[in-house]
Amino acid sequence: MLRERDLELQGVQRHTAAKPGPELLTFLHNLQRDRDELVDMIVAATGYSVAQVARILDTFLAETASGPVPAAPEQVWSRVLVVLAGNTFVLPLQVLCRCADLPGNLALTLKPASDQATLVAAYAARFPRPVQLVADVPDYNTYDRVVVYGSDATIRALSARVEPARFVPRGHRFAIGVVDVSDGRSRLLQEETLIAAIADDVTLFRQSGCLSLNSLFIGSTKPGGSNEGKEHKPSASSISAAPAPKRSEGWAEQFCARLSEAIAARAEALPFEDQVFACQRRQTALADEQTQVFEHVILTEEPRYLLSRGNLLTVYPFADPERILATLGPLAERVQGIALAPWPETVPAWIARTSASYVCPFGRLQFPPLSWAEDNEPWSAVIGKHVVFSHQGPTPHIATRGA
Repeated sequence: MLRERDLELQGVQRHTAAKPGPELLTFLHNLQRDRDELVDMIVAATGYSVAQVARILDTFLAETASGPVPAAPEQVWSRVLVVLAGNTFVLPLQVLCRCADLPGNLALTLKPASDQATLVAAYAARFPRPVQLVADVPDYNTYDRVVVYGSDATIRALSARVEPARFVPRGHRFAIGVVDVSDGRSRLLQEETLIAAIADDVTLFRQSGCLSLNSLFIGSTKPGGSNEGKEHKPSASSISAAPAPKRSEGWAEQFCARLSEAIAARAEALPFEDQVFACQRRQTALADEQTQVFEHVILTEEPRYLLSRGNLLTVYPFADPERILATLGPLAERVQGIALAPWPETVPAWIARTSASYVCPFGRLQFPPLSWAEDNEPWSAVIGKHVVFSHQGPTPHIATRGA
């Protein structure tokens, strides 16, 4: 059974998880009390359906109340600015929840995106301690810490305005999934629960979150698959690298067709630019002889289709883990989360060669615990004074089977 691995801190304390404290529980109570009002506000701000927003918010509230939270450092920086530049509607809640039970000297300031200003103000009004909201920041260096969630363009722009010692960038990241069909496990691809979980990880936030599922790899995680290095089209034979029972022709295509239907059934209305992207991506893929196209799935081996949006998932066959890493290439350093099926007994070694900071079963990508060390940096190291974070490469949060 995989377990969460401790992240090492030197100087003050180790990174540990704690139970929700009184301020956080009060905040969650206030959010639950005004749940219907907040759902309406989120729908108005985002265009998501009522059912989708209610599902996401209810899950977040329930799991935050029962799940681990970051242990508070003994001392925190007194002036902290968090820039929320066009992120999911749950991110401001995550930031506030992580700060709820921190020492009282913390003065938290949020700079929300203009289209979320009203929504973030509603969150802050229910927070049990003062929070300042700003639209402009004349001098970022008046803050001890400047945590920036946004696009790579936003990160680049602000990096020129913030002293490096104060700057905590949280730029563009994405998630992948891996289904291991070696040793006769191809039956996994017939399971409706797995298909539904994959579709949820794609659609819950319209592929706009740093843990939204962009690409799915199906094959053998055994090193040295027999097809390694060979040219092959994305078909049943190419996905089946390890010895396995014979399957009827087209089983990969059948899986992608069913997955596309599941995504379509859950897909929310998309912003216009995402619709355009998805349409253009499908048109490009249709002209590629090595690629098969479905409404919401592209079955291919071309790395150029790796990053996607618009509820469009790329499915890659692979012969062994080296093929996953080769397909990711430099983007392995942008991987934030990895979903696995079936759930393994030990941590797959190849994951350490990515930057993944969260590993979980399918269906759990969108709901990491607050104690998750985003970008492999625990919140106590971001917010804590005199806390020095030290690690030997990525050390992801490993979810439990039921989490």
